[in-house]
Amino acid sequence: MSNLRSTLLALALLPITALAANAAPTGQVSLFGAGLDPISKRTTIAPGVDLGLGTGGGAGAALTLQWTDSVATHLSLGAVRLPLHLAGSAAASSDGGTIGLLPVTLLGERRFGPRGRTEGWLGVGVTLPFVARVALSSALHSAGIGTIRRPDHPALALGAGMDVALSPRTAFTMDLRFAPVAETLVVVPRGAVLKSQRSGVDFRPATLSAGLAWRAF
Repeated sequence: MSNLRSTLLALALLPITALAANAAPTGQVSLFGAGLDPISKRTTIAPGVDLGLGTGGGAGAALTLQWTDSVATHLSLGAVRLPLHLAGSAAASSDGGTIGLLPVTLLGERRFGPRGRTEGWLGVGVTLPFVARVALSSALHSAGIGTIRRPDHPALALGAGMDVALSPRTAFTMDLRFAPVAETLVVVPRGAVLKSQRSGVDFRPATLSAGLAWRAF
């Protein structure tokens, strides 16, 4: 958690440092489509029943504030849906239902360029996937599961991407984000009261997104 606190502090200091240098930010709004590979590990949730996450996709929007030629802050909100997979000798079916996530990501970016029409960047920050909707299958209910909840805390996020100018105010954007430290979706059995009764599905989401951006100010 110390690395996470250091990352949050660095993100908070970015705009303060830029404002101290009398830098007025420019703002860019983007809309994107995304594919997400959870890179998850199956977890035993009942005797003979394992639960894992499948690859899914969705869309989202982002705001980028560029404080200087090389420093920016990027905030994005996505909406993705992932399938739940069951395995094991006691699993009634491989279909575990679906889960809808709303990942919120905040990155501090180091910008490079532009070179020609292309500007690249590297970023580090935090991400937290909120759970928007859980649709559990009958097989998962039969395994005694009541619901699935979001992780208890944000996770470290790394990113890299590029903007390709299409006009003075619009650009094509593409980026890849990855959470190197596992996040845990909390699996809650029906009637569970104690935390010790819960289990979790660890995942390290890798998200590839592409879309269009407009300079707003």
